[in-house]
Amino acid sequence: ALSYFTYTSAQFVALGIVIQTVTGLSFDISLFSGVVLVVIYTYFGGMWALAFTDFIQTIVIVAGLLFVFVYFYNLLPAKSNLQQNIP
Repeated sequence: ALSYFTYTSAQFVALGIVIQTVTGLSFDISLFSGVVLVVIYTYFGGMWALAFTDFIQTIVIVAGLLFVFVYFYNLLPAKSNLQQNIP
């Protein structure tokens, strides 16, 4: 149970860093706004908020993987040869 507090703290710090990077706000304001956001949607949504967050996160991960795939596929020097070898 004690490790859960450190895990949760690390998640809040990571969220603060992401908000700071995206918005350009200071880390303290970003961390506080992230904590407020998480507390609000958890308070109002409970487990539904967790499921919704996981759903959105999965969509972002899949979209990111597709973007990376297309990006690296376009970097291949011999795309035509690769497409001819696909059965």
